[in-house]
Amino acid sequence: MAAFETKAQKEHKIRIAIGEANETEFWLDFCSKTGVLDTTKHQIYSEKIIETRKMLIGLLKSMK
Repeated sequence: MAAFETKAQKEHKIRIAIGEANETEFWLDFCSKTGVLDTTKHQIYSEKIIETRKMLIGLLKSMK
């Protein structure tokens, strides 16, 4: 994140990334419910997005 000059800019970008993770989880669920994505792949991808979101939240907390 060297492209950002201030802590506030970095925090803003991390918040955006968390929001994108939430949206990704929504679409994974939607694709699973509509049959586009099978249950096994849904589980794998959901676990990865949850892990990623936890890391982003941890990063955000560490900046305070």
